[in-house]
Amino acid sequence: MGEKKGAGKRIISGIDLESLMEMHPLDIVNDAGSFLPFTDIIETEDSFVIELEVPGIKKENLAIEVSDNYIYVSGKKTRDDRESKVRVKYYRMGRIYGAFKRVFEIPLPFNMHEVRAKLEKGVLTITLPKIVDKRQKKIKVEIE
Repeated sequence: MGEKKGAGKRIISGIDLESLMEMHPLDIVNDAGSFLPFTDIIETEDSFVIELEVPGIKKENLAIEVSDNYIYVSGKKTRDDRESKVRVKYYRMGRIYGAFKRVFEIPLPFNMHEVRAKLEKGVLTITLPKIVDKRQKKIKVEIE
């Protein structure tokens, strides 16, 4: 998804990842109406959890895809039908509308078939269960 490598930096859509992690989501709004929602990525003992703030975005306007160790999340926030029903004049527009696309690389294997997502109170929570290696790393064998 628009990823390039160069000079030791990973670049997605013209922005290197180090700079992207330091940016405020409102700094990434462009003329095309795209934005990046605030995101937390958490590792627990048995899973990875991605939480994205997506207030005002309906469940049917969100999409999540999983491939290898990447999670692709996209969505679109639209205005209500107020403008089409009644002529309105905005004195100030402070909310963000438009589309977003995010790609997250997960550093360890996870069970793609057990990924769960929940949208509650404007937060999209994606849970990625880790693959548990049940093989023992080292055991001591007694000699008879």
